[in-house]
Amino acid sequence: MITYVILRMLYNDVKMKNKKTLISRIEKELQEGENLEDIGAEIEEYCNQCNPTNPMTCVESCEIWRLKGKYQGCIGKSWKQSDPQNMINNLKNDKRVKILEVLSTGAYSIEDLQQELREKGYRQSRSMIQRYVEPLVKLNLVREENDYYRLAEEGEKAYSVWAKSGFQELSANSRGYEEAILRMLVRKNRTHEDLTQAVPRRVLPRILSRLQAKELVVRSSPSGRVFFFAAKRRPTRRLSPTESKIFYALPKTGISAGELSKKIGINVRGTYRYLRRLRFKRHALKKNVDATFAITQKGTQLAEALDVVTNIIQNNN
Repeated sequence: MITYVILRMLYNDVKMKNKKTLISRIEKELQEGENLEDIGAEIEEYCNQCNPTNPMTCVESCEIWRLKGKYQGCIGKSWKQSDPQNMINNLKNDKRVKILEVLSTGAYSIEDLQQELREKGYRQSRSMIQRYVEPLVKLNLVREENDYYRLAEEGEKAYSVWAKSGFQELSANSRGYEEAILRMLVRKNRTHEDLTQAVPRRVLPRILSRLQAKELVVRSSPSGRVFFFAAKRRPTRRLSPTESKIFYALPKTGISAGELSKKIGINVRGTYRYLRRLRFKRHALKKNVDATFAITQKGTQLAEALDVVTNIIQNNN
């Protein structure tokens, strides 16, 4: 009896931790306003597996029930199937990619898929696997024949490109901000201000940080910093030895006061003082330089794969 009680307590602890993890993920997705189709499916599966002693327990004390009720419209909301970004989001889900990987080897029923996914470390109910397969069928990437699923011809093409693209580096559910930035940077380097044309200003820093952390984008010039430039080729007025040293240390591309202080071996406060003198003598200029971002080779390969897969799906629907 004591063993049963202990095991029951451990089970409840694990269940509570899983519940808290799910709640935090739901709240994060809702805050970011991203596609919640898969999260909604997980909530539904969690509720179906839950066995409350009293139905009123859900209404009175279940945090997931509260979130489900409060954000029902948000959870149920999804873009049209024809939306290119929704198509790409369907493929960015790692479970769907695993399903494509399995189907690339032959035809499988839902039960067979469940077994194969379990061997790969993905434990999902059959109803959840069915949910993951349905969008792939609607996109004509997967064919259904007598309750068996196999890759369609276009699905094989899309998977062969997608599997090598490094799609894991992108957020699984998004409004396409990362993809939009990559496509813009493929054409040419862009400033922070340029990128606000495709991404809302309030979320742009977070998206750029994520892309830089994944080594898809690099900052080719410092962000929003004051730079100093030489205003003349050579001094036209008498300069002190230190002023002359700073003047000749100013590169054509400009430099920040912090970097200049390290270059000439003077503390930052002293560097600013001499720069003010040079500006007064019209030998130095101060400009605010906007950040410039460039795409890496890794990012270029991913952007090209995105275009290929998008074209395959759009031409097939």
